[in-house]
Amino acid sequence: MYIYYSYSRWFIQVLYCGILQNTINELRDDDDIAEKTELKEQSRIILGKIKELGDPDSTIIIQQYYYNRTAKEIAKSISMSAAAVQKRSSRAKQKLRILLTEAGINKEGLI
Repeated sequence: MYIYYSYSRWFIQVLYCGILQNTINELRDDDDIAEKTELKEQSRIILGKIKELGDPDSTIIIQQYYYNRTAKEIAKSISMSAAAVQKRSSRAKQKLRILLTEAGINKEGLI
């Protein structure tokens, strides 16, 4: 359970920091450039892998982690039961973990 929780926290952080959000700050100095470039690259890869999951899995992941919606709220919007959304979310996260590992991304970042 700890590994799952840790991975989920990392996943939320990456989504929040870079995936579907416009860059708020300009690049300020050379030290930040490498870090921001890596974050943008990770974000691009992760978003691509989320899209590879297809609907409704990609919709569920985005709604759950980016918009912070509950399974019940997501279920209502995509005409599924809350239990089905929870199960699909669990399976989608497992698939996404595999896809990201194959792409060279783990919870520490790019491999």
